[in-house]
Amino acid sequence: MPYFVQIQKVENVDLNSAKFLFYQTEKMLEETIKIADIITTRSYSLLTIILGLIVGIASFTINKLSLSNTYINSQTICLLFTIIYLITCMYFLVKLIYPKKYYSLGSPPQELCIDKFFIDNIKENLRVIYLYVNEIENYKNRIDINLKINERRQLIFKSCIFSISILPILIILIYIILLAIF
Repeated sequence: MPYFVQIQKVENVDLNSAKFLFYQTEKMLEETIKIADIITTRSYSLLTIILGLIVGIASFTINKLSLSNTYINSQTICLLFTIIYLITCMYFLVKLIYPKKYYSLGSPPQELCIDKFFIDNIKENLRVIYLYVNEIENYKNRIDINLKINERRQLIFKSCIFSISILPILIILIYIILLAIF
């Protein structure tokens, strides 16, 4: 994450520097939004795969139960465990798709129309610089918040991927333990 410096003497900032800083900050904020979209898209894809697996395994389990004399055996328990495990992963993926708060580009007028920027003794060119610097600082805060949200969402997504990747090992271990019991 880049290091942002709060500008202490705005009077020393020229208009071109303010524009450059603003556009670079805006690009960074856009990047955090794109990353959020990628996480959401990947979560939808994984959710679709998991949902297909759940439907397939549930159908197989129902078919197996209808053909079996005993309803509870090691295979049925493994299948039910798999369904519950996948539903748990699905729950976390659904939470990823609907983030609670995200900051985007642009500011509402009430954040831009600051009275002290529009008093009579501020020169027009300095007023524009103040507005740019104010927006740069707003974007910096949004970037920080979006990065934290993205980090948390990426961690949850990676955890779901890891959980799904170890599922076959868990099923085999449970099956071996259940074979010893039944």
